Amino acid sequence: MAWRRIDTNKNVYPCAALALLSLLAYGDSLLNGFVMDDQYILLRNFTVRHLGSLPLLVSPRYFELFAEQSWRPVVSLSYILDYQIWRLAPMGYHFHNLVLHAVNAILVYLILKKITGQGLPAFITAGLFAAHTISGEAVNVVSFREDLQVVFFMLLALWALLKIYDGGKKAWIALLWACAFLAIPAKENGAALPLLLAGAGYAIGGRRFFVERRGIWLGVVAAFAASLSIRFFILTPPSNLAAVPASLTILEKILMIIKIQGYYLLSLFYIVPFLPNMTVTNGLAVSLVVIGNLLLWVIFLRDKRAKAALLFYAVAMMPVANIVPLANPIAFRYLYFPALGLYYLSGLTIHKLFERGYLAQRALIGFLFLILFGSTLYSAVWSRIWRDDLSLAIYAARYNPQDSRTWANLASAQNNRGLYAAAEESARRALRLNPDDFYSRSALAMSHLKRGKFEEALDYYRSALRFPSVLNSRAEIYFGMAYAMASLNRAGEAIEMYQRTLEINPCHTGALSNLAVIYCEQGNLKKAEPLFTQVLNLDPHDAQTHFNMALLLFQTERSEKAIPHLRRALQLDPQNARAAQMLRHIEQK
Repeated sequence: MAWRRIDTNKNVYPCAALALLSLLAYGDSLLNGFVMDDQYILLRNFTVRHLGSLPLLVSPRYFELFAEQSWRPVVSLSYILDYQIWRLAPMGYHFHNLVLHAVNAILVYLILKKITGQGLPAFITAGLFAAHTISGEAVNVVSFREDLQVVFFMLLALWALLKIYDGGKKAWIALLWACAFLAIPAKENGAALPLLLAGAGYAIGGRRFFVERRGIWLGVVAAFAASLSIRFFILTPPSNLAAVPASLTILEKILMIIKIQGYYLLSLFYIVPFLPNMTVTNGLAVSLVVIGNLLLWVIFLRDKRAKAALLFYAVAMMPVANIVPLANPIAFRYLYFPALGLYYLSGLTIHKLFERGYLAQRALIGFLFLILFGSTLYSAVWSRIWRDDLSLAIYAARYNPQDSRTWANLASAQNNRGLYAAAEESARRALRLNPDDFYSRSALAMSHLKRGKFEEALDYYRSALRFPSVLNSRAEIYFGMAYAMASLNRAGEAIEMYQRTLEINPCHTGALSNLAVIYCEQGNLKKAEPLFTQVLNLDPHDAQTHFNMALLLFQTERSEKAIPHLRRALQLDPQNARAAQMLRHIEQK
């Protein structure tokens, strides 16, 4: 393979076009709010709001403090930094995601052009990557940023490797090692990076490249070993991960993998808005046809690059192929990186047809324009579905009405909007579809809790605890039970439930604050004060806790110290009449 240097000036316009495509396809996401897991990982997680949390990224308590089920300190670090700039303005977080996506698209183009020396297939591949609706889940949801980040580090590592081969300075070697170290902490499928680097190294330099640059490869291995050592020897993973599907036979596992892969491949050409229920056999015939057509496509091209693209797709899909059953067996974001192999097949096909003649060139240019325009338009429209939890849940329920989790999500979104009667109806529908669903029972309990039906809420909370769930969800169950018990004047039981909440999530400000209030009601102000202090350290913008702390200080004859808290409470909530009255009383003395 002839090695070609790239004229940087010739890449300016394609890179600008890719940035524009990314903006046109997903710029509307800047108007979206926080959805799905954003609630737990960002809005209810006060750990990400302090630079003082940085040492906790490599702490054994990482999982409980950052509301993550896997070690992803890179994304947690990005949230901490985002909060310092944007606070809780969603636009800033979505802008971060959008920039990452655009940079990834540009890196795809530069890498492919440098390896192949062909600009057209590289641009088509990167253009489809930038504009395709499949990328929408990773781009539109802030808490799915890890998919953007791990791809960024893998692509940047590839680019660094190519620059090293091109005679780059030692800075490129350092960058390669840094990316190798950060890939796994970004997301677990970063473990595929060594295979990716090895394949690229062999493609550009053969065996000699490994021998001559063995120091570089040893550094890559050492960087990976360091990441893995932190993950498995320093940190303590959560004991209760997300529930995985019921055990399947080997044959059923194989059939499920085929079914899922067929659906993924179909989704690249025909976007089904939301995912259907995954059973072993439904849609199996369609999946076999789709996979068969893909293999025929590769055979028809009769090109080593086509086979390499298919191999890339297969290897990149392995971590999410459900060889080891996943809690969520299928999700569009899993395709974010693997789909590059299929995009390149498309680019290679168009390039081969493009070379056949003038008329074909004109037709293909128009066809390519239509593909990119259609993908961009559809992605822009689809981004609006992710505007908030309620719009997303309504849309999902419309297209996937037989999925219990879809209705449970709708019930949760309705609870958050104060639509408690509607939430109960949605939750009951979810339970009819799946009586053993944790999230349906949790949502039903919440709808009862918000309407003051505390005993009914407790019954559903207790029943929810019998089913598998993630740790953070169980913390919310204990919190809801504690609130119901406190409302029923069962203070002792409420204290126990709040303490269970804090065992799972020590930074749960609601549990800390409510527990402190119970202690105050019992006259135990010494226990209450450090809890209020902890809440204000986590969330200095909590008006109610500022008032509660002021009241505690007033009752313990420290009126002067209460004044700053009262003024802050009124600054945050000017309608707090009790705070205004207390402040006047103290100042008049």
